[in-house]
Amino acid sequence: MSMHEANKLLQISISPKDDKLELPKSPYIPKRFTNQNIHKVSKQCISQGKLGITLLNYSSSVEGYTIYSNPPILTCIYISEAPIEALQHFWLVLQQGPSKRDAVQVQEEREKIRQKPRPNPWRLLNSDVLLIIFSFLGGKLGKYSLVCRKWAQMVGELAKSLRFNYAKDVGGDIIIRTIKRHPYLNIISLTDCRNLSLAHIKRAMGLPLRHLKRLDLERCKKINSQALFLIILNTPKLAHINLIETSVDDTFFQDLNPQVHLKNLSSISCSSLTSVGVSSIVSKYPKILKFELHVSRLTSELVSLVFRMPSLIEIKLYYETSEFIEIFKPCSQLQIVEILPTDRIEPRSDLMAFWDCLTGSDIKHIGCNLNKECLTQLIKYWPNLISARLCEYFPLPKSVTKLSLYFNEDFDNEIKHADGEKWMTSLKYLEIIMPRLEYSKTEQINTYFRKHYPCCKLLINSL
Repeated sequence: MSMHEANKLLQISISPKDDKLELPKSPYIPKRFTNQNIHKVSKQCISQGKLGITLLNYSSSVEGYTIYSNPPILTCIYISEAPIEALQHFWLVLQQGPSKRDAVQVQEEREKIRQKPRPNPWRLLNSDVLLIIFSFLGGKLGKYSLVCRKWAQMVGELAKSLRFNYAKDVGGDIIIRTIKRHPYLNIISLTDCRNLSLAHIKRAMGLPLRHLKRLDLERCKKINSQALFLIILNTPKLAHINLIETSVDDTFFQDLNPQVHLKNLSSISCSSLTSVGVSSIVSKYPKILKFELHVSRLTSELVSLVFRMPSLIEIKLYYETSEFIEIFKPCSQLQIVEILPTDRIEPRSDLMAFWDCLTGSDIKHIGCNLNKECLTQLIKYWPNLISARLCEYFPLPKSVTKLSLYFNEDFDNEIKHADGEKWMTSLKYLEIIMPRLEYSKTEQINTYFRKHYPCCKLLINSL
């Protein structure tokens, strides 16, 4: 509804709230009228944003919008969901009648009233009440940020996971400030955040990580044992921690108190550890389910220490050099085993003794660099095998649906071999790992698999 003054009359116009709606074309439906057409105004519900206007003998087809009728015609207009200040101003203008103000001045005054901030009751709710509302509503919280600025800020604070794009260029102070603004984080991935150091963590004076369950610090090379100790001081729910390619050493695990620190730890990935650090992990956290270790030299002592954890389900060992592994007793619940060199992955048989010790386990995934002869001897002991990571092609059972292969010179001939096509039809996922990506070679492999194995998802990666 808009209003302006002309010819000493209040010209009042009515239009639909939605542009898509149209009022019926009838002379008795008011679209424009003056204050002289108004017979009665019901202002009892102005405080609720409602107003009623009654017009007497109204018709838009005549001049002055008034006709003679006996009995008289009453046309009622109901206004609802209107700003209270606007209705009060409208009623005041009707009482005062037309003035000498021009239309421009009236429009400016109406614009000021329209832009006047109105109180939003949702802003008055405290944080505890908002948490209850959000937990009840469930789903994605992004749409609730449109309610008001306070809700938008609260939704941002309720983020469950944090990951940085272009992590190499992000400063340590920015990382700390971001974590402090999100006190309900469950997952923090700081992969490649190379600028985060002990100095930033000390200046933070504690981080809000009470809800943290997963912490990924892979390739954060400035994070040492002291910095990590400050991070995990207030993390009672932390279950998974990734320390690959950090500066964390044996002293961190030697200083841990399992009654106070990392009580719920179930998965750990680390590097730069010796048998001393591994021994501390085994003795303090025997209930670990997943363990990943990167070492420079794989020894029998290290392997025997790792397999002392009775609850171990997944073990991944990556090494640069290795020695002969003596016979050991594996965990009864072991299902996923990977033992691979970090570079120069070639078919070998020097770790056959290690795999012989696992023939009694119910293995579902293997990762190894054994040659075909060794695999032929071992594969029959694992009837429930569903995935594998191998360094050369080998005909696997039909139960295997996921396969990762390291590319070699004879790859094309091996894949296209007739024996392979029989079991490869059951594959749902195939990853090919190449020393370097070459367009001609990758396109050739991609074309072949699309033609012969359309149901298999192909992924080509580089080392």
